[in-house]
Amino acid sequence: MDTKDQESGMEMDIMNVHEVARYLRVNEAKIYRLARSAGIPAFRLGGAWRFRRCTIDEWILKESQENLKFTEERSKERLTTIANNPVHNPL
Repeated sequence: MDTKDQESGMEMDIMNVHEVARYLRVNEAKIYRLARSAGIPAFRLGGAWRFRRCTIDEWILKESQENLKFTEERSKERLTTIANNPVHNPL
């Protein structure tokens, strides 16, 4: 994805819906839904949604950590269920 300013060559910190969708590899409709529901950090500028790259990166990290925590909890629950199931635990 090209998020560099054509004139300055500097990395652009503000992205639009199309750029965020490409960055996250989802369709634009998903980004609009997330923005409207405050599911992704965004702000409106002149009626259009805008996203700060650094905030999106922080959001990705936070979401990844929450998903990992959820997965770990589910794994522990499953192991407890298996351990307490007489079919799986013949002792």
